[in-house]
Amino acid sequence: MDVSEARPRVPSFYALELPRAIEGRLPRLKEFGQRTRDAAPARLNWPAPKDPADAIDDAEYDLVMLGRGAKSARYLVEANQCLARSVRARYRRWEKPGWTESDGLIATSPAALEVLEQHRLCARAWSASSLQQFAACPYRFALHGIFGIRPREEAVPIERMDPLTRGGLFHAVQFAILNDLKSRGLLPVSARNVGQAVAAADRVLDRVAGQYKEDLAPAIERVWSSEIEDLRTDLRGWLRHIAHNDDEWMPAHFEFAFGLEQDASRDAASTAEAAELDAVRLRGSIDLVERHVSRGALRVTDHKTGKVPETAPYMVGGGRHLQPLLYAMAAEKLLGKTVECGRLFYATQQGGYQPFEIALDTRGRQFLAKLLSNIDGAIAGGFLPAAPQKDTCGQCDYREVCGPYEERRAAKKDRRDERIELLTEIRGMA
Repeated sequence: MDVSEARPRVPSFYALELPRAIEGRLPRLKEFGQRTRDAAPARLNWPAPKDPADAIDDAEYDLVMLGRGAKSARYLVEANQCLARSVRARYRRWEKPGWTESDGLIATSPAALEVLEQHRLCARAWSASSLQQFAACPYRFALHGIFGIRPREEAVPIERMDPLTRGGLFHAVQFAILNDLKSRGLLPVSARNVGQAVAAADRVLDRVAGQYKEDLAPAIERVWSSEIEDLRTDLRGWLRHIAHNDDEWMPAHFEFAFGLEQDASRDAASTAEAAELDAVRLRGSIDLVERHVSRGALRVTDHKTGKVPETAPYMVGGGRHLQPLLYAMAAEKLLGKTVECGRLFYATQQGGYQPFEIALDTRGRQFLAKLLSNIDGAIAGGFLPAAPQKDTCGQCDYREVCGPYEERRAAKKDRRDERIELLTEIRGMA
């Protein structure tokens, strides 16, 4: 058999010399094929003999016994406690209609619930990005925000700039550009000074991109240069957009951080203390805080470099877009001034330079308070199941933890369980 293409192959003439030497003649091909099949019952998809006495190692012996039926293989769960636990957990995940402890972080013991109390939203500092994981999948939220598991970093040559690297470079350049423009007295960017701002941006990009290139050592010079030029086009478009649409807003703080360690890449007004909001202790970094030149009110902006969402967020976007309201409330608390709104600004060609503005009014505060209450209730109740939103598993960092079939498994679970209603309610919020 040709393994790569699954087609029968002609026997090797050299191999046929073996039966000729043993038997004194060449066997008939069909007869020879039958004899070899009978003598070697192992197959590519079941590499084991028929008789356990012929097994050459534990794996072959186990396969022989499994082939004889489940009763013959019972010794496996008695001999290996880890296997027994795994098989029973697998059964509960696939066959049990109710949610069990095998379906994610579902805790019922007093000791486990006591540990989870330390992770309540007001008990420790949380980031907006961690809180957004809950709507996608509560178990992903637990793995990211409670267990603190992250994908293993591997050193590989940079051929194309991945989205994470591109986003980091974009934000680093933005921070440097705004500081440079501030020092030159070119803020806010307007129609009269946009040419100077673009020229300054080009110089800053060349400097920062050179530092990144030194650190990352891209494998293909031409590809890296092309990516940098695309980024240059994005930054020029961003500056021209704010020059014609945001010249009434004066940038006040760039990368205003709270609850994070101070460093040179953050605003001087940043604080190591987390923002103590009514429903959550929050840490993070606000890309841009602006002050209106006539009203004096503040606006916070979170810059995005990806695609615009299919459905525009009205308040919290089904729990997937929390930065505008969370950061607006944090800025109001820490800076002691009225914040008008928060916004997501897709500041690239791919995003079409499209802003989504969310007012920090009574209704917005109520939406956010209800959402945070639901997340906090799920933590307190120890109910953080693997219940992924449709089509989210393909981009999940934790797919190796759950396996590729979590969405199918979750669809078989009881959706009438009152505990799952907290998640359903969040996903329904506009």
